[in-house]
Amino acid sequence: MINPRISIPQTQSYLASCTQSNISVISEFVADLVVKMWYKNSAISICSPVFHSFCQKVIARSQVDPPTILLALKYIQRLKKHCPAITGEQGSECRLFVVSLVLAHKMLEDCTYTNQTWSQITRIPIEDINHMEREFLGSIQFNLHVAEEEYAQWLLYLEQYLRYREEDPLLRSPRKLPSPTSAPTTFEFPINQQTLTPTTFNPTKVQIPEYFQNV
Repeated sequence: MINPRISIPQTQSYLASCTQSNISVISEFVADLVVKMWYKNSAISICSPVFHSFCQKVIARSQVDPPTILLALKYIQRLKKHCPAITGEQGSECRLFVVSLVLAHKMLEDCTYTNQTWSQITRIPIEDINHMEREFLGSIQFNLHVAEEEYAQWLLYLEQYLRYREEDPLLRSPRKLPSPTSAPTTFEFPINQQTLTPTTFNPTKVQIPEYFQNV
């Protein structure tokens, strides 16, 4: 299992810089990647300011550290690899990010938050969080283990992803960016225009709580 306090190699300068930046920079990176993984090649694959604000405030209120955030992103990537046809309506990325963060925090922290606390942080009903957690775990076959080699490859992918964004901020199209769901085994992924349909895990469209709309 990965070391929760593992440091990001300095050779991965873009990732190290991002995770050491302020919450706004981190949340922008997180929100952008979550949307691209979740919606993939669909027309929705552009992050909205509202979702960026949502991520920023959840990260700030929960005070999660960078390793937890990076592991949460890894879990989303694993979900898409297990069930590539899974998707959701616009707005479901909020719940997807929350449930991945819940699981990552439980995996890495000895003193973790209860789901009731996460409900208070995110303003999502605890019943929904419990349900999403069960469905997410079932979809990835309850496999939360990440080997050190796999985690190192994931960090390498994130470094490459950030380099693309840093070198040309206009590269927002999934056609030009390496596909998150293809990591870590390869950085190439064929473009598939087929409409994705929900399968097992399908967070319903969520009305973002009014609290998070106050940017």
